[in-house]
Amino acid sequence: MTFDAGFPEHVLYERLDSHIGLVMLNRPEKRNAISPDIASMLELIVETTDPDPEIRVMIIKSCDHRSVDSDHPHTGHFGWTREHNRFGWDAMLGDMDRAAVPPHASAARATDLSGLPATFIHIGAIDLFLEESLDHARRLTRAGVAVELHVWPGAFHAFGAYDTHVSHEARRVARTAIKRALHGDAK
Repeated sequence: MTFDAGFPEHVLYERLDSHIGLVMLNRPEKRNAISPDIASMLELIVETTDPDPEIRVMIIKSCDHRSVDSDHPHTGHFGWTREHNRFGWDAMLGDMDRAAVPPHASAARATDLSGLPATFIHIGAIDLFLEESLDHARRLTRAGVAVELHVWPGAFHAFGAYDTHVSHEARRVARTAIKRALHGDAK
């Protein structure tokens, strides 16, 4: 992955073709919080990438600013905690009225999900974002969108970075889903 001109040094961006762009945020000193400037840059990337109505592959680890108030007793204790999440959302939203956060800032606020392409969602069973991921899958299916959902037992936020059976299996399943979406087969 290379630095693209015009992007801050902590944002790695590479356009693979007109339909595919890879973005990696590397701001460990800020816990990878997304500032308003970075959010605008990400929005620009999405707007300038040609849409493919058949495919949606996004890896987003928080799409609902309201998750900072989750009271799930088993999630958010490892990897990315409620405190990390509150810090990240506060950094992104600043002084914005939390009741008036627009969907482009907190995707879970979108009301019309109809017409979205088939969606693959996978999440760890003890990841802080479990409930928002399940809710997103529910809302998509109610809107008539095909959803493939996997909840990985015992997995916490960023479990894929570890060399474990569940992370290997999750990567295999994700690769298969992406291949199926791109090429129509799972081989």
